[in-house]
Amino acid sequence: MSWQAERIDDRPADGPFLDRYLPYLLHRADVLMSQRFLDDLVGGGVQMSEWRVLAVLDARGERTITALTDDTMLPQPTVTHAVARLEERGDVERRRGSTDRRQRIVTLTEDGSVKVATLIDRARAGERDALATAGRTGEELRRILREVIAALESGDLEDGLDLDGDVEGQLGHPDR
Repeated sequence: MSWQAERIDDRPADGPFLDRYLPYLLHRADVLMSQRFLDDLVGGGVQMSEWRVLAVLDARGERTITALTDDTMLPQPTVTHAVARLEERGDVERRRGSTDRRQRIVTLTEDGSVKVATLIDRARAGERDALATAGRTGEELRRILREVIAALESGDLEDGLDLDGDVEGQLGHPDR
């Protein structure tokens, strides 16, 4: 089935486009689910960028600033500033790379590991509470999202848009 046919078949009869547009819904859910956790972070003196750095280091182990930038999905200057603040507080350490002396490797300290474990518990509780209000668990959603992410990262998409070609023809007339 072509992308255009899928789009036409999926036109909502019961609401506006945004109410059915997955990227919008994912972002809105992220913002709403994260708000209570963000309040906890700010109350504890931790910024969202710092939390992301801590969470990535906990999940992936030591990382370069470049890898942290990719994994946190934050701009490089934001990551560098977050790492500097975390280092000042003793939550992370930076050292030079062994093969490239210009490279900086960031690792969690013992204090950072304790802090991130506490934050992860709070994040999990908030996620669990949000999903419970909808009468769901997150496993099915996580599985589907992992599959979508893997397909997008691998470039393995069927019937993608050819942005060098006739976009209007692929999308259909905008006034329809």
